[in-house]
Amino acid sequence: MERKAGSLERPMFSWSCLILAGIARRAGSDRTEWIKARTRTFTHAVADLPRNDPLVQQVMGRLFGAAFGARAALSPVLR
Repeated sequence: MERKAGSLERPMFSWSCLILAGIARRAGSDRTEWIKARTRTFTHAVADLPRNDPLVQQVMGRLFGAAFGARAALSPVLR
């Protein structure tokens, strides 16, 4: 039985991407809890609390967006 080139690498690549997407999602959750607990912000922040700061929200949105996009792109692999 002859194997096609790359047939073994594709599942490993998919699983690697799924693992990285899960890590990104968990990192986002950890950062969310950390930001909620913080009461101090940097000196020139727009908001009184870090969780209300648009810059912090932008960074968190990028992180969760990347994790969601990676998971959505790989959802056919999960089926």
